[in-house]
Amino acid sequence: MSTADATVAPTSAATAGDGGDAAPAAPDDPAPARPSAQRLRDAAAAVALAQRSGHTLLVAEALAGVGRIHAERGEHAAAVGTLEAALRWARAGASTDAVVDLLCLLCEAHAARAEALAARSGIPAEGGDATGARAARASARDHAFEAATLAGRVADTGWEVKVLLRISDVHDRCGHRADAVQLQTRAMQLMGAKGDGDAAARFDCALLPGLGRLADG
Repeated sequence: MSTADATVAPTSAATAGDGGDAAPAAPDDPAPARPSAQRLRDAAAAVALAQRSGHTLLVAEALAGVGRIHAERGEHAAAVGTLEAALRWARAGASTDAVVDLLCLLCEAHAARAEALAARSGIPAEGGDATGARAARASARDHAFEAATLAGRVADTGWEVKVLLRISDVHDRCGHRADAVQLQTRAMQLMGAKGDGDAAARFDCALLPGLGRLADG
């Protein structure tokens, strides 16, 4: 993994924050209370420190931190770019758990970008093309499918369930309701396989974030 892969995203993040809380480029989804530019600079510094350690997974984790802040600020394109770099480092570190977590973050970032682009154009998020919204939804779906494929290899069954629910919700947000239901069913089956009858009974009420939307659809 080259040094450039780690430095491009955090360097741009630090530059965006040089003028204070408001970055020079308008965010995709501006919000009244956005994380400060100082947090971006601190996160970029953490990336540089991780690079010096030479540990691939530390670099991936630090880049993910930058990506999360961009996402919180509504800077979805920057979030996607930074998380893509983090994913490359996680793959180099051969950590399935880290890769799956970053795939979840990426599909969520793409879904948020699709929603922001659709809102800007006035076209529903699951409708036709909205200045890149369709491409963002397709990317979200691709990352979600990879995460679903790898989810069975994570270290803990409980976390596997949470991963499936996260990507199910992304599918639902993007209008892929059949995929969402399939993943929710898989998660429920995992809960049943663990023999947790009480949890399974609560499952449809407590753990399915998109269930109401799916029922409405």
